[in-house]
Amino acid sequence: MSSPDRSALFVQIAGIGDFVLSLPLVNAFRRTYPGSRLEILTHARVADLAELCGWFSAVHLAPAPADASSPGGLLRSAWAYVLLGLRLRRRRFHYFVSLKTISSSRGRLLIWLLTRLVGAARSIGRNTDGRGSFFDHPIEEREYDPRHELELFRLLGEALEVKVDAQELPRLEPDPAAARWAEAFLSRHGRRPAAPLVGLQPGAVRLTHRWPLERFAEVARRLQEEFACDFLISGGPDDAPLAAALLEQGLRHAVVACGSTTLRQLVALLQRVDLFITNDTGPMHIAAALQRPTVALFGPGELNRFRPALPAERVRVLRHEVECAPCALATCSHHSCMVHLQVEPVYEAARQLLRQALTRAS
Repeated sequence: MSSPDRSALFVQIAGIGDFVLSLPLVNAFRRTYPGSRLEILTHARVADLAELCGWFSAVHLAPAPADASSPGGLLRSAWAYVLLGLRLRRRRFHYFVSLKTISSSRGRLLIWLLTRLVGAARSIGRNTDGRGSFFDHPIEEREYDPRHELELFRLLGEALEVKVDAQELPRLEPDPAAARWAEAFLSRHGRRPAAPLVGLQPGAVRLTHRWPLERFAEVARRLQEEFACDFLISGGPDDAPLAAALLEQGLRHAVVACGSTTLRQLVALLQRVDLFITNDTGPMHIAAALQRPTVALFGPGELNRFRPALPAERVRVLRHEVECAPCALATCSHHSCMVHLQVEPVYEAARQLLRQALTRAS
């Protein structure tokens, strides 16, 4: 007797961190329905991670976003999603699982179109402030929901008749080829094997998520003086000026990887750090999934929802509380949540975690 069809299309048209946090749900689905066909629809920037997992038989790319400010842009996006939905319809999925919040009417239209055109037997997704009521199994949430993403994914699992272990945290492992590349890359750029390696992520896609660069530099210099450590500065191509500014402010023995890695290679590099100091970014979640000790600096982001998924002894989360946080502003006139986060608590958190990591390694 053949087993019932449990093929699933997971739709995660979001960022790196969103994908990483969904891993326990996808893994639980695999355990519950072994042998089922799993495919994912995601952004091009996340596809490398999806392929690294090795869980998906196909990785489909979402259309690049068109200019949302004009009617023409919306029409172009809608048409691209129509073509995509018709193509995916031929894959004959049992489940359509939408993993991302629906934060706008435009987003609602596009995901509604996709859900209808794919035509899966059952659709499951997040009903963000009523925008996802069209799913067969809508999971109620608010746009600024106080629950962690892992809890919301657990509720999605219940709709899939999948038990997601509340204690399971996201996990990533670098592939062997990327691990060899990372070792050679660090060696080629002067990494001293005996020195502790501290990762720094001074950038962030949203400018409002960035801690002042001069404070990053001061924390790094003090760690350099106390621990004689090397540094790995990570980020995208646009973060290269930030790395250059850190070097100008006194960092020695620093390897700059901004814009020179794939996501797979970044995973392999972060696997090697003894400590990661980061703004609220996608690489923060990659480091957490690698179980690297992490100091996470939060500003306007949703701390309750996106706190790094790490055991308490491996993470320190710092934030200066302000009444206007959380918010989704791309720019801010006062940036109080980050400006008032001082050097001393960040340095103390970093030195504590680094001491613990070096003790465990000895």
